[in-house]
Amino acid sequence: MSMCCCQVDGVYNIHEFHVWQLAGNRIIATAHIQCRSLDDYERIAGQIKLLFHNEGIHSTTVQPEVVEVLCVISSILITNE
Repeated sequence: MSMCCCQVDGVYNIHEFHVWQLAGNRIIATAHIQCRSLDDYERIAGQIKLLFHNEGIHSTTVQPEVVEVLCVISSILITNE
């Protein structure tokens, strides 16, 4: 399933990927995805949630990690050291 999510256009990386059965037939999923921007995240999260839904996983949390923001923060930290 994580490989399918990585194939969504705009996903740079996926980690903290967890799928578990909560109770009975209720299956839960969470994932952290790295993407370029929050605009991309909205589109990507919708596609990933659809992939989960097609596999019978209807309760999902997709956490964004915006790469542009991470690069700027890293640059500031390196410059200030």
